[in-house]
Amino acid sequence: MVATITINTKKVEQMLDGYTRTIPKAAKKGMEDLAEKTVENLRESAIRAGIKPWGKGSERSLFKGGIFARRTKKGYNIHMAEHGINLDRMRNHWVALKRGRDIRRWALDRGIATTAGTGRRPRVLIYPFPTTSVFVHRHPFIQAAFLKSVRQAKKTIVKRIDRAIKSKGR
Repeated sequence: MVATITINTKKVEQMLDGYTRTIPKAAKKGMEDLAEKTVENLRESAIRAGIKPWGKGSERSLFKGGIFARRTKKGYNIHMAEHGINLDRMRNHWVALKRGRDIRRWALDRGIATTAGTGRRPRVLIYPFPTTSVFVHRHPFIQAAFLKSVRQAKKTIVKRIDRAIKSKGR
């Protein structure tokens, strides 16, 4: 006597078809999560580097939409305002506090300079010698944020894929 066992693979095939659809979608969503985390890391790193939100215009843009992720055909691009890149990479130099410049307004607001007693020319108070310029230095923050995002990449994407697999099994 011969016993025949029939195994129907239709259900297994349907389940695997579902995985082939959900895993790529989950990976794309994981890439989106990673892009958003990279933007958060850039903002946190800027604050750690000593860049503070100030003013009403371009000075605040690093913290209000000046860093954002945009989806492309191949993935995501992180965009940053040009002055954010300049803050990260500029060389140390002296800047004159001429009228109309944002740095003059910044220095006067912070109490670093004053226009009292000198006519229209500002006098800088933080140096022991008389000057109408301030010394500015770079605030490196991009590399630290990038390295943190690289460390988080696998964890972020795998977490999203695992979530898709677990929800598919329900």
